[in-house]
This record gives sequence, structure tokens and C-alpha cells, in this order.
Amino acid sequence: MIYGTVSQDLLVAAPSALVWAAFSEPDFRGRWFSLPGERSSRSHELDFRVGGEEVTRSVFNNLETPETLELRARFVDIVPERSITTQVVFRLNGALRIAAVATTELESMDEGTRVSYTEQYQCFGLVGDGSGAQERGEREGGTRFMLRRLAIALDEATAP
Repeated sequence: MIYGTVSQDLLVAAPSALVWAAFSEPDFRGRWFSLPGERSSRSHELDFRVGGEEVTRSVFNNLETPETLELRARFVDIVPERSITTQVVFRLNGALRIAAVATTELESMDEGTRVSYTEQYQCFGLVGDGSGAQERGEREGGTRFMLRRLAIALDEATAP
């Protein structure tokens, strides 16, 4: 088992109200937030309120056998247009792989909105050489990928 923190920022040329909508509105969030896997296998539920949950599932067909992915997040604090804090659990084929606390903060700026994401995680059932390097890489890379998808969705929403 390993512990770590991933923290990344993104500056988007969109007003904070639109960025907030990208997190809080189910249809908008579904445009950019999903797990990898076959599109037909994906499901997404969002109950955006303190105590509510977001549940995302998919089936990922790797070279060996299909893997069932599930991410379940419980909203523990929401400050409209400012911050979202969640408790996150990720399961692979039903087995606990990651438990985390994640905070997303929004800051209005002249150029748009700064999105700051910080996640403190614990990984279970290490793979590869057992050093945790693969899991750390997945957390860093997954966060970059998520923020890139958010930026693309916001660009599309603001395009003329």
C-alpha cells in the first residue's frame, strides 16, 4: 500500500459560472468526466449536493481480460463557484484499489478561471514491481487527462 498527493492547476478561458456548471450539471459533467472503457459500457450518476454521490462505471477491455471499473465519490463540502471536496473510492473488479480525499478549487481571474485539483490518496494492491511507481504514475496521468478533458469541454461550450 502507498500514500501520496497529486496536485495540478489549470487556467481556462471561461468564467467561473461556466466552470462550475461543468462540475455540477450532470449532462455537462458527463461530456468530460468518465472512466476509460467501452462507451456502451459506461454509466454515470450525479447527485451534486453535500451528502450526495457521483458513481461512474465502465468495462475496460485490456489485452487479457475485461476489467470492471467503478469510481464512487461522496460530496462532503460544496461552496458554490468556489470549491468541491469529495471522498473517493475506486474499485477494480470489485476490489478496493484507491481511497482518496479530493478538493477542487475555482478562482476567478482576469484571464478566466484557475482550477486547482488536489488529491490525497492511498493505493491498495500494488501492481508491477510493487514499488508503487505505476500507481503514482496513474494518479498523475489520470489527473492531467481529466483536466485536459475539462478544458476541451469548456472550449467547446464557449466556441462561437
